[in-house]
Amino acid sequence: MTTINSYQLRKQQIKEQIKIVDIAEEFGLTVTKRNSPLSSLKEHDSVIIYNNTNSFFRHASGVGGDVLKFMEHMPEINMPYKEAFKYCLSKIDTKTMPTMQSPTQKRNEKVSSPEDVIEREKLLLSQCNFEGKSNNV
Repeated sequence: MTTINSYQLRKQQIKEQIKIVDIAEEFGLTVTKRNSPLSSLKEHDSVIIYNNTNSFFRHASGVGGDVLKFMEHMPEINMPYKEAFKYCLSKIDTKTMPTMQSPTQKRNEKVSSPEDVIEREKLLLSQCNFEGKSNNV
């Protein structure tokens, strides 16, 4: 079984549950071609949103990444990473396990059961920080 800390678990849950197109619209941006593999923003024609991977790339600045990076780098949102993380964390279902896997795991095999995560969560939360490093290492 792959060992992950609570920060990594929550970040993966955010990336899987919070869609960039939803965040864009929530902050007043106009998404075009919302239900196709590629979306764009009316306000920023250099932004391409890859709906299949829930990632983006902004050609004007050369910046791309996940939903947290999107919130950090879009001028209309301009939210520091830690604030974006907390914002998204308040919107996710923490009982839904992400599809994280090691290279040797099958695609649909889960890392651990929700019960295991809930039992360990208090301990893991006390050991994580926002740089993704364990305090016990």
